[in-house]
Amino acid sequence: MCLQAFLKKHTRHICRFIDCRLLHDLEEELVARLNQMAPPRIMVINCPILALGQVAAVLEITKRHFPSMRTVLCGEYPTAFPDHIADIPRADFALAGDPEPILRNLLDYIDLPQRLRRTPGLIMGDSVKTEPYWLPRLTPLTLPDWRDIFWNEYSDDLFTRSCRAETRISRGHTGAPQDRAHGGAGTPFRQYPMDRFAALISHCSHTEIKEVILTDPPGFWTAERLGQWIQELLFIRNLQPWSITLPPMSLSRDVVVGMREAKCHRIDVVFPSCDRNALQRYGIKADWRELARTFQLLAEVGVHAHCRFWIGGPEERGGEANRIVQTIGRLTLCDYCIEPFPFAIDSPLYEEQMDGGNVPALEEWIKWSRDPWIVERPVPLWGGRETVETINGSLKHIQTSLQRSPGLAWARMKRLLRSKNWIETLEDKAIAFLQRHRKPTRP
Repeated sequence: MCLQAFLKKHTRHICRFIDCRLLHDLEEELVARLNQMAPPRIMVINCPILALGQVAAVLEITKRHFPSMRTVLCGEYPTAFPDHIADIPRADFALAGDPEPILRNLLDYIDLPQRLRRTPGLIMGDSVKTEPYWLPRLTPLTLPDWRDIFWNEYSDDLFTRSCRAETRISRGHTGAPQDRAHGGAGTPFRQYPMDRFAALISHCSHTEIKEVILTDPPGFWTAERLGQWIQELLFIRNLQPWSITLPPMSLSRDVVVGMREAKCHRIDVVFPSCDRNALQRYGIKADWRELARTFQLLAEVGVHAHCRFWIGGPEERGGEANRIVQTIGRLTLCDYCIEPFPFAIDSPLYEEQMDGGNVPALEEWIKWSRDPWIVERPVPLWGGRETVETINGSLKHIQTSLQRSPGLAWARMKRLLRSKNWIETLEDKAIAFLQRHRKPTRP
């Protein structure tokens, strides 16, 4: 969407956005969508590292039906591994770095190879080693207008005619310890102006978007940035609900109240580990009393707190399941989920762990991309396929321990009793009772 908005504002090229995740029959519907645009056509594909097989499948379908159509890769893979672009078949070009200015030069000089070779960040089939190109600031970029998207295609099953949208205020890796497990290592960190981004969020309140999820990594949200973001939203009187991801940290009452007034709907608190020693490597000092107090404040003002516990990390020692159970017992006023430790090949943590243990290598993903229809997708877990049974066993142990905990069950019951307005409930039941027993009158 950012590429499309940039081209519409700064060039005369016509483009169409196709989300292959919405296609029920990938080949038939993709070919039909491409035929709707008159040639000459160029396909630009976002290429996440862990989706090389899906990207290769789209390239194979495109080249089989449109052999003369030129294909371009952008995103995580060409940026993190520009030297491995030749390993992905059927890709004519690749954009390493910020793709907007590189794509503009490619479209303007597509028939002038001598000009293309001087385009920084552009990887051609016969080019030598290319370094990624980065914009010094994000201000020249154009934010997309979400009102131009047919959002009904993204509607979920929980809410009628509503959906959730994900976006980021920043690009690059913060370099903060909290983001050791996040991708983009070596990418310069830049931030979009918060006042313009707050206006973008506010404009979504008149669309089908029920919630805007800010996907910036936890290390982005320092106390200063969080306060600035709240003030920008309060200044424009934002009405659009939004949510963020934070590391385990305490929040003052003023900050919590400000978040609620700025229409914060949910806070995801990420626990990369429940081991105090491991948390120190992520720059996190675990103070369970302060966290419990923060969750109490959030509950009082109506901001939903949701804890996400990562399990199966490469630095975790034995007894991880028991530590998660103990932490959930300490934080009884929040909902939680337990998910596998994220696996990112371009993360600082991967660079530290790649030489030790059973870590899935980049070559496995490249092998999958060469024949995605037959080769099985590698398992994106630390430790590979052998870790699946271990994680499943830990999850069953956690579930059984929590179900047998009477203290946790009683705490959640008290939370329910406090959060419900029993006077209104009794009045509603009384009215319903009278309506059921009212005698019908004759006309």
